[in-house]
Amino acid sequence: MNNIHRRNVNTIMEQKELEDVIESISPDVLMVVDRERNVIMCNASVKNMFGYEVKEVINKKTDLLYFDRRSDLFHRHEIHDKLEKDGYHMGLAMGKTKDGTTFHLEIFLILK
Repeated sequence: MNNIHRRNVNTIMEQKELEDVIESISPDVLMVVDRERNVIMCNASVKNMFGYEVKEVINKKTDLLYFDRRSDLFHRHEIHDKLEKDGYHMGLAMGKTKDGTTFHLEIFLILK
């Protein structure tokens, strides 16, 4: 097996392992996001907590589901600043359901 093929196989295996881990975390929502704050992957708990099907969330901005619990401009991007710095963020936010209801939640985001 050449190096390029081996890297492709390893990437596919890593992707599958990541998807399995994400799906196994329940009932809390775990999301993988890109640098533009688009949801790349999330577990099925997004349906129970927010009322969205997974396919409705993928490639959407994270603002669809949550916002920083503080509303001032200084803290507005704290979650994503932490993501950029550390590659992940775990903390409190305000969730927004599909019908507009808000609620407190703890989020775990991974930057990919």
